[in-house]
Amino acid sequence: MNNVDNMKRVISFFILLLASYHCIAQSAKVLDDMALLYNQQKFSEMYAQYFNESFKANLSQNDFVKFLNNIVYKNFGVIKSYKIQDTTSKIKSWLLIGQNSMMQWQLELDNHFKFNYFQVLPYKPSEIYSSNTKDNSLAKHIDSIVTKHFEKGFKSDLSIAVIVNDTVKKYFYSTTSTLPTDTTYYEIGSLTKTFTAWLIAKAIEENKLSLNEDIRNYLPLSKDSLKNLQFKDYNITIKNLITHTSGISRVPSDLSKQKNFDINNPYKNYTYNQLFNYLKTLDFTNDTSAAFNYSNTGYALLGIILENIYKDSLQNILNKNLLNAYQLNHTKLKLSINEKLIQGFNSAEQPAMPWDMDVYKSAGAIKSNLNDLIKYMQMHLNNRSVFATTHHILYQDHINTMGYAWFITSIKNKNVYWHNGATFGYYSFAGFSLDKKIAVVILSNSGKINDFIGVQLLRYLLTIK
Repeated sequence: MNNVDNMKRVISFFILLLASYHCIAQSAKVLDDMALLYNQQKFSEMYAQYFNESFKANLSQNDFVKFLNNIVYKNFGVIKSYKIQDTTSKIKSWLLIGQNSMMQWQLELDNHFKFNYFQVLPYKPSEIYSSNTKDNSLAKHIDSIVTKHFEKGFKSDLSIAVIVNDTVKKYFYSTTSTLPTDTTYYEIGSLTKTFTAWLIAKAIEENKLSLNEDIRNYLPLSKDSLKNLQFKDYNITIKNLITHTSGISRVPSDLSKQKNFDINNPYKNYTYNQLFNYLKTLDFTNDTSAAFNYSNTGYALLGIILENIYKDSLQNILNKNLLNAYQLNHTKLKLSINEKLIQGFNSAEQPAMPWDMDVYKSAGAIKSNLNDLIKYMQMHLNNRSVFATTHHILYQDHINTMGYAWFITSIKNKNVYWHNGATFGYYSFAGFSLDKKIAVVILSNSGKINDFIGVQLLRYLLTIK
């Protein structure tokens, strides 16, 4: 086949793809309007406005209204949210979260954006496979929380660890028959920041850094070239970067201008020069201070500072100071060719590619497994040396309290330290209480938020006598 034929096939493919996206977008717009009428119980208007003559020839308005009013609305209640489930077939399947339960609407639009097919089905959740034997109250409680997670339509693998004093329990769940294990690798996203902050605390202990020192003194650029990187009355410090109070944005405004930008792998080709040039465009000289503003860029700078003061790669710094000392042998910025991540899935439940994070690696590039993160939590619960330092409160406002990367929240009148992490295909959560000597780790191969499970588990554990 020649290049012209190949080009024709590519163009045809994209035309079909755009047509499919257009159809889904139109379905979503019509469903938005129809859901509003449904929630107002204006079923006659739904029938009149959104169904074509072919549909009406097979079902009268009276029967349509009776069906929605006496069966659907009565059992499901108002629609709270919905998402598309099947984009591949002509008839689109939508999952609707109702006030009382969930349902599926199967719909097909005609060329005039009216429905010629409409079917309501009760939602049947995916079969859940688990290692949980539910042989004690804790196991039963975990299963009830996770079941609620899956009932919301989530499809993912979950690796869960619960630590109570010196006892560790592991639980694995999946919507496929193959369960993850305690050695399964996941991207942990922003949970990486707690490792970066640990290294910063260690560098401060070694007098390589000062918490309140101007960050420009540690960056591999001349201070004169970053004259703009300070507030009106004082400098941006290491502490500002740790606590997300530097005023530096979450991501740089020129992120999408990197070479071969891929929205599914957004940090891959962003360079050090781009970041340094971006920093030179910032201007805080009229600001007296900065409020809390979560910043991946701030933590990217902490990684750059660590590499500059140690004159070594971040992976080697991690290995020498933290990972080797505590036998975290499966916690890495990059996996070897023989080590594989579990397949991740994005919020639309489509396969997601792993992220490449060179410049931003200290903000979210770590891959790890349940066993290593259990050890990591145990070190925090032991509360010694650098681990104890990372628990010190560095910042507090009316919403956020922070240690070294750890968010600190009061639950059941006990301080809980926690952080989560997300890439497009993975999600992580780790939390612990020093008072009760408990910890929870959640790892998922879905980009959907799973804080619910971790927070509910911590609440439960804090009630145990």
